[in-house]
Amino acid sequence: MLAMQYVGSGVILAAVAALIDEEEEDNRRRRRHRFWIHPIIAQREGRGQFGVLYNDLRAHEDKFFNYTRMSIRSFD
Repeated sequence: MLAMQYVGSGVILAAVAALIDEEEEDNRRRRRHRFWIHPIIAQREGRGQFGVLYNDLRAHEDKFFNYTRMSIRSFD
């Protein structure tokens, strides 16, 4: 009878451990996608920093200002 209690406890502990592992994996998965990345920045690695940033940032004046800390007119 005592052996049955230990087996039952082991099954319960295994189930709790599995649930905790699953919850931690869900949290890790959620953490990875927490920030949205602007398409300009996402393409930078493949097309090169200047090739992407200069032309595309000029199309988004607020992004250009945040990156260079000056207006397009001042930059030119």
